[in-house]
Amino acid sequence: FDGPSGPGNAEAEFVEVYNDSGSSIDISGFTLTDGEGTVTVPAGTSIADGEHILFTRSQTLLQNEFDGTDFSGVTIIQWAGSIALSNGSDEVVFRDGSGDLVDAIGSGSNSEPPIGYPQLVEDAVGNSPEDAESWDRLNFDNSPSFPSDWRVNDSPSPGSATGQVD
Repeated sequence: FDGPSGPGNAEAEFVEVYNDSGSSIDISGFTLTDGEGTVTVPAGTSIADGEHILFTRSQTLLQNEFDGTDFSGVTIIQWAGSIALSNGSDEVVFRDGSGDLVDAIGSGSNSEPPIGYPQLVEDAVGNSPEDAESWDRLNFDNSPSFPSDWRVNDSPSPGSATGQVD
């Protein structure tokens, strides 16, 4: 999710990771990068089957952006430094503790996702929270995913499986 344009809205950006593997996964040492910055998952962090983890710059601003959303039971990892999702083009790459690629997505025509991973051409992002959009992965069976496995969601709801299609 790349927040709406405006002062401070980059602080409410988030990347959500969902586990549908059928078992809990220790993701200690996994990394999330957008090409400009990297966040490392703290030691002792696991994600249970059916659970979501949110990566964001500011938990407080994320909660303000999605006022009324129940984040109880959702692990939230704050990133620091130079990770900032671009309103134009960017990529998000998720790697395990050994550096092996777990998943990736490129958004926008100038993004540079790893070879074999989708480059999605995004729609315009609005200027108000109601118009902010996210990419939702619909199909978790393909690795790497295909462009058809994703959709633009104009009503993102972090911490819930709104994009999942069984």
